[in-house]
Amino acid sequence: GPTNSGKTYRAVEALRQANRGVYCAPLRLLAWQVSNDLGCSLITGQEVNEVGSGLTACTVEMANVAEVFDVAVVDEFQLMSSRDRGWAFTRAVLGLRANEIHLCGEEGAVDLVKNICKLTGDSVEVNRYERLSPLEMEPEPVSSLKKVRPGDCVVTFSRKEVFKRKQEIERDTGLIVATVYGSLPPETRKQQATMFNESSNSVLVATDAVGLGLNLRIRRVLFTTTEKYDGHSNRNLTDREIRQIAGRAGRYGHSDMDAGRAAGMDKEAHEMIGKAVSASEPTQIKQAYVFPPREYVRSRFHNVFVEQLSQQLEELEASGDPRTKRSRYRDRWLGQLVNDCYLKVMREIRSEREALLKDRNAMFLLAEMEDCEERLTLLKQVPLKVSTLMMLSDAPANIDCSLTSKVFVDYAREHESSAEDILRDAFSDPFYLDMYLQFFDLPRSKAYMRALTKPPALPYIRVLRVRERFATEDLRELERRYHVLDLLLWLSLRFGHSAAEHSKMENARDRCTELIADGLRHKQVFRRRKPSHKGQHRATPTAAGAAGSSEATAAAAA
Repeated sequence: GPTNSGKTYRAVEALRQANRGVYCAPLRLLAWQVSNDLGCSLITGQEVNEVGSGLTACTVEMANVAEVFDVAVVDEFQLMSSRDRGWAFTRAVLGLRANEIHLCGEEGAVDLVKNICKLTGDSVEVNRYERLSPLEMEPEPVSSLKKVRPGDCVVTFSRKEVFKRKQEIERDTGLIVATVYGSLPPETRKQQATMFNESSNSVLVATDAVGLGLNLRIRRVLFTTTEKYDGHSNRNLTDREIRQIAGRAGRYGHSDMDAGRAAGMDKEAHEMIGKAVSASEPTQIKQAYVFPPREYVRSRFHNVFVEQLSQQLEELEASGDPRTKRSRYRDRWLGQLVNDCYLKVMREIRSEREALLKDRNAMFLLAEMEDCEERLTLLKQVPLKVSTLMMLSDAPANIDCSLTSKVFVDYAREHESSAEDILRDAFSDPFYLDMYLQFFDLPRSKAYMRALTKPPALPYIRVLRVRERFATEDLRELERRYHVLDLLLWLSLRFGHSAAEHSKMENARDRCTELIADGLRHKQVFRRRKPSHKGQHRATPTAAGAAGSSEATAAAAA
């Protein structure tokens, strides 16, 4: 069914009655919300809070496909068609072991699920829900932000535009303006939603991040444009995306009006939105994205690594290169070979993906590999075991951000591996392992196995700093710092750092979140100027929201 139809509520109620069950959320906010509602365990990429209940709320990437459940819920399952995160939803739909799996989402994905269940031998029962409150179009476009009313949500598709529209509305109407956009921390989004909901004189300015995860008392959704940049190119919104965003208006139980309303801010956009909202036939989703299982990727890596290692060792032996006996050179040479071979496997899989894309009848497509390849390239000079490299290549690290890239590489360097580590991790077969250890004059003892039980290093503790006064920090810098801390929390769980150090990181992230919230409550953002010749900073106010005159702290890995 569409948004605001009660389908997820019914599924969660079925989950509530189960002894063992799991709710798989598309967003952390929704996982938190269901965890609080059910009083159950919470698992996301950055946090684990187990309360002893048989029920768990998790982000979809964290779904446990080994455990057996009575009931499982996958929310917004139509996101199987997302080329970025679709693999996680498909993995949940195919892999969850439950007597009942409730798939909540759009009508357009029903036939895809039926086709998938023909392959798996599962039965499908379709329950269709109608919207609980109607969604109507305004008769005319809303041509000016001066016509914005309390309860409106103004939708745009970039952070810069969010703050531009916020400033215009505050200047022209005097209304309170809350903001929601993608790079805001989930906690701050929730705070901004609460501010909007609890004020009778407020407006929301948001990107399409408003489409999922927040309960909002929106009366009317106004689209400033129907075009967005999706990370690859500028394109028009799909009918499905328009309905998802417009459907936030008039949500049952969260709005004091009978119907939600939608409008564009120019004639062309208004007509496009009207067609999408009134479309009787849903957009059909015919393909789901998958990611190759780690075991499959590891097996392909092993084949390539054995081939390349044997070939290059023959060349080294023939040349009599003495450097292979020097530990520093040997470690880096082997580490780079591991990276090259793993990158080669990823590129081969990407080529296969591109071939699949040409097959319109393919039910499954391979997810995008570009981000993974970029992270591998960034780590090319760091000698790492393949198991460590695989884990790091999956990390949610935005390497377009220079701060994130630096922290990510510094963290990887703390896990640098010796040639012995690399070989023992790559080969479980004692024949191959002994042969290569002997070639490099490496010991074949049990000391290595004892070393495996040692706790991992905690590299980031030395680089994490909490700074007490930084009036010149701007909001974007705070957001960058938040996402760096979020990345470190993800790494902390994957590499087994202590609960105490994980807690320190959480406290630093929470403080960063508070600063962002403080900033948004002000009317200006303080932007850093370049330091003067004395190395001092001056704070320059810019009209765009605020990072705050508050003398507080930001946690940063710098």
